[in-house]
Amino acid sequence: MTNTLFNGKEQIFKDVIRLAENWKNAYHLSGFEGGSMEEIRAFHATPVGQKIDSLHTFLENYMKTLNFDDVKMLQTVMYLGGIRIMINHYYPKIFIMTI
Repeated sequence: MTNTLFNGKEQIFKDVIRLAENWKNAYHLSGFEGGSMEEIRAFHATPVGQKIDSLHTFLENYMKTLNFDDVKMLQTVMYLGGIRIMINHYYPKIFIMTI
C-alpha cells in the first residue's frame, strides 16, 4: 500500500516555503520590531514596508489559487511540524527515548 497524498504536490510545498521565507527574511532584515499603531502605519508607508507588504500579498494570492484539499494538506503538515518542534523543545529527552 502506498501513500499518494503528496504525489505531484512537491511544487506546492516548494512555492509556499519560498514565498514565506522571502516575506519572513525581508521583515527580519528591515529591523522593524513593531510599536504603536502610528509607528506601524508609518513603517508600512515606507518603501521597505511596502516591499514586505507586497511579499505578503504574493504569498496570500498564491494560497488563494490552491484548492481545498491542497490547503488542508499544507495545514496538516504544518500542524505535525509544529508538534515535532514543541516536543523537541519541551520534551527532548522523552522524545529521544521514545524513538
